[in-house]
Amino acid sequence: MTLPRRIMGIALAGGFTLAVGALSNTSVPVGAGDSAMVRLAWRATPARVRHCRALTPEELARIPAHMRRTEECTETTLPYRLTIQLDSGPPITLSVHAAGAREDRPMYVFQEWRVLPGFRTIRIRFEREPAPAGGAEPLSDTPALLVLDTAAVIAPRQIALVGYDADLRRLVLQARPAP
Repeated sequence: MTLPRRIMGIALAGGFTLAVGALSNTSVPVGAGDSAMVRLAWRATPARVRHCRALTPEELARIPAHMRRTEECTETTLPYRLTIQLDSGPPITLSVHAAGAREDRPMYVFQEWRVLPGFRTIRIRFEREPAPAGGAEPLSDTPALLVLDTAAVIAPRQIALVGYDADLRRLVLQARPAP
């Protein structure tokens, strides 16, 4: 390597180091000033519905004797409908499905809205979709309907957190200061 190339490489490396150092000292505004936030965050077990049907004699004949069973069952989970209304704004409706490719995992809710600080009304409805006809009664640890209709004073830079309390089996509102 020639001397001019070596000097150019050292100069570029030094310039890059100085640029990184200068940029690391610049301040970047984070957040939206003095706004507040309403956050919905919880995990819930979906309702499972089991559908069973009796196997025909022809189907049983095709199955080896040690693997025979009299009925075949499939299990599905029911989605929930989440409706949120902040203050007198329009209601927002979302469908919440269980996680996993086969929807055999818990449901997760995570939504955030920036709001102006002050007095806020929060209305949330988390309702299980009806089970299709012909299935058994849905089994779930989560109630078929959860409702939260409350008001709160949210301070600037504060987060009002709505979560699901599995022990109380209801939605709860907590307020946490923003970081």
